[in-house]
Amino acid sequence: MTAPDGSLHPVIDERLRDLAAKAEAIVSAQINGLKRQLDEAHVPADMQASILLAAARKAQELAMAQSAECRRARREGR
Repeated sequence: MTAPDGSLHPVIDERLRDLAAKAEAIVSAQINGLKRQLDEAHVPADMQASILLAAARKAQELAMAQSAECRRARREGR
């Protein structure tokens, strides 16, 4: 999977970039959808900002937890 220099195989690297781009698009779509729903519900802008920030923080928290799990799995050879 990795070359002697530690780099990923080019095909795997390209797939990972594609998956990362898809993940970003999914998160972006979810945040934009939430923003649209808040607009439609006439939620004041300051409250929207708080809600959107909380959603972004939760997404970051989940991503960090998944990243940690991937590192653990890699160390354990899974």
